[in-house]
Amino acid sequence: MRKLGFIVIVMALGLFSCFTVNAQENFLKRGFRGFAELSESTGFSDAEDEYLLQAGFTGGYQINRMFFVGGGVAPSLYLYDFELADEIVTGFVMPIYGAVRADFIDNTISPFAEIRGGYYITDHSDSHGGYFYTGGGCRFKRFSVSAGYSLYAHDHYTGSFATVKAAFEF
Repeated sequence: MRKLGFIVIVMALGLFSCFTVNAQENFLKRGFRGFAELSESTGFSDAEDEYLLQAGFTGGYQINRMFFVGGGVAPSLYLYDFELADEIVTGFVMPIYGAVRADFIDNTISPFAEIRGGYYITDHSDSHGGYFYTGGGCRFKRFSVSAGYSLYAHDHYTGSFATVKAAFEF
């Protein structure tokens, strides 16, 4: 529960700090927009430690100054501390998703929120299913930081993760 409280506080501070913007405007233009991002996700499970280390790409179209629609992939290294066997289990997870992003202010520093949904595959043939992410953060010109919640779900497993991201946009 402390992890969730920490994530909420970080997101709130990040969003509130975004409202101190410069007068210089940084208009988002219609057309292609892409994001290269690195993220770390920590599982909410109390029984064991779960982590995802991701390097992803999202590409799409900036519809207007506020809305972006696109899709992407985020190849991930899955680390699971299996306490019964005293070993760290690793695996490969790759979400393939559609994304919607809203930039609320178009200045040098601006807050945003995003939602992603799709499907994930793994290196285990019986482990694949739905993927969902929602989060928010701040964009500083072409660099952004954000925090959010990720959910991986299928018949045998549901994983909830607190996610922190850093991205570069082009």
